[in-house]
Amino acid sequence: MYRRTALIALLGVMASALPAHSALFEGNMVRMSHDYPTQGTVLVGPQDALVGPGNEGTFFQQYYTIDVSDLTIDVAFTGVATFDSSAFNGVHVSDINGTIPGIQSVSLGATSFGSFDGSRISFDADNIYIDLRGINSVGGEFIQVNVLAAPVPEPAPYATMILGLIGVSAAAMTRRRERRTQLN
Repeated sequence: MYRRTALIALLGVMASALPAHSALFEGNMVRMSHDYPTQGTVLVGPQDALVGPGNEGTFFQQYYTIDVSDLTIDVAFTGVATFDSSAFNGVHVSDINGTIPGIQSVSLGATSFGSFDGSRISFDADNIYIDLRGINSVGGEFIQVNVLAAPVPEPAPYATMILGLIGVSAAAMTRRRERRTQLN
């Protein structure tokens, strides 16, 4: 019985010390632009925005808007648009102040374009690129990208884990001492 209780306590302490995925964009500044690097230009933008309620990329209104929420980027097409298919031609969202935790992964959440898949989304620790080349929009279509931040180690759970391990060890030593006393 004692061993089972100690094991459950140990597992609980260890689980509480696992790193958490932090908030990503909410309350931070991002830079958005529509890039066409083979031409050496940023076609639209850049525009800096504080992430919060509403569309952050309102300057794209002729073709699309960008709404960045805490863990998603939503591109909503508002009108007729045809994006050149010769090279990267699309949305670039970046961390401009170095305050956003490193981006660990991105994935396609949903889209209304049958030809759009996850291979069109790329990233590094501070940038996300959504490649729109070859996309033809009549308005009303959308692309949603899910973003996951790198786990952030939190010192308090580690301290709790160490204290828990010390407590479990102390309880085990006390229990051994009691058994020795009973045997003598």
